[in-house]
Amino acid sequence: LAAGASVEARTTQEGATALHYAALGSGAAVAVLLAGGANPRREDRAGDTPLMLAVSMGYDRCAARLAEGLV
Repeated sequence: LAAGASVEARTTQEGATALHYAALGSGAAVAVLLAGGANPRREDRAGDTPLMLAVSMGYDRCAARLAEGLV
């Protein structure tokens, strides 16, 4: 991020952002991405938000950080 990477860049296949991947177990990365302006409401091509992924996979700490980012 410090070098200018976009927090909203998406993968070509899934349309996922770095926040989608961080939601799958990296609470520290979730915090950094949210602080950098990542949109926790951004849906991937399947219609899933990072919060939806964290909840469905049981990553409670990530889900809590993402929920905080929604307010």
